[in-house]
Amino acid sequence: MAMTVVINVMINIITMLYARKWYPDYVCRGKISADQKQKIKKNVFGLMISKIGTATRTSIDSVFISAVMGLTAVAIYNNYYYIMSGVSGFLSIITTSLSAGVGNNIVVNTLAKNHSDMKNMMFVFGWLTAFCTSCLVGLYQPFMYMWQGGSMILPNYTMLIFCLYFALNIMGIIPSVYYTAAGLFWEMRYASFLEAIANIVLNFIFVHLWGIFGIVLATVVSIFVFNNIFVIHVLYKFLFKGFSKMKIYKEMLGYYVMTLVSSVIVYFLCDLMPLKGLGHFGIRILICLLIPNILFFIVYHKNERTKWMFKMLIQVKGIIKK
Repeated sequence: MAMTVVINVMINIITMLYARKWYPDYVCRGKISADQKQKIKKNVFGLMISKIGTATRTSIDSVFISAVMGLTAVAIYNNYYYIMSGVSGFLSIITTSLSAGVGNNIVVNTLAKNHSDMKNMMFVFGWLTAFCTSCLVGLYQPFMYMWQGGSMILPNYTMLIFCLYFALNIMGIIPSVYYTAAGLFWEMRYASFLEAIANIVLNFIFVHLWGIFGIVLATVVSIFVFNNIFVIHVLYKFLFKGFSKMKIYKEMLGYYVMTLVSSVIVYFLCDLMPLKGLGHFGIRILICLLIPNILFFIVYHKNERTKWMFKMLIQVKGIIKK
């Protein structure tokens, strides 16, 4: 952890030096008002608290597992976490590319247009959540068996809580992109601070009660309360004023129900096969590809957002061909 801080500081210093060398014409000029300075300070402080909350979510778990259960348990936990974070990291490529565009749209477009865009993107990520979560449910255990062997596999109920962790995290991405693009760090300060405290307290209690399952459950609770519910509350209080946040909660609930139904079907179908064997693994992949996509299409094929999604996919395909 200490080396990570040192390396990041060094990278920032080197970047600053190279920027000054290559772009000497870009020099800060002029003054800003006291109100603007105060607003910047508040947002920077809010951003700092937000980063602390994120750090406790992603880093403190291993500390508690190591202290209570030992290094072997940490290794098993990290194996499952790295697979989940690898899939999340792939999806974050999409959201990273969206952030600048979202920020620009907030400035140049109406609130109604931004609200519609957010709901469309949340629909896409709802579909991705159902698909990717179902894949994790069906493929987590056989992959771990082939990679690490039977001794490094967690019980199915712990694997499933990892899948829930993933689903909650992915469904909260688009609202987080919007509150970040809107610069609502100061408004989110209490949620970020409380998330950090809640995660630490719940980790301490739950790890003694349920081990690794308890650690992941603590993170699930903190993500659901602060990264799903509270982010939406802040967005609709400070950005999308006049729009109903209850409607977006209902839509998110619908995506979670679809994820649950798809994951349950995938789980029971895949559970009929043994963990070992590439042939069985291939059948599991086929099940994971078909079930969530078929279910989502059946339920939402007449939805306007489905038409919007396919229209965007056709546009992206055309751009790639060019």
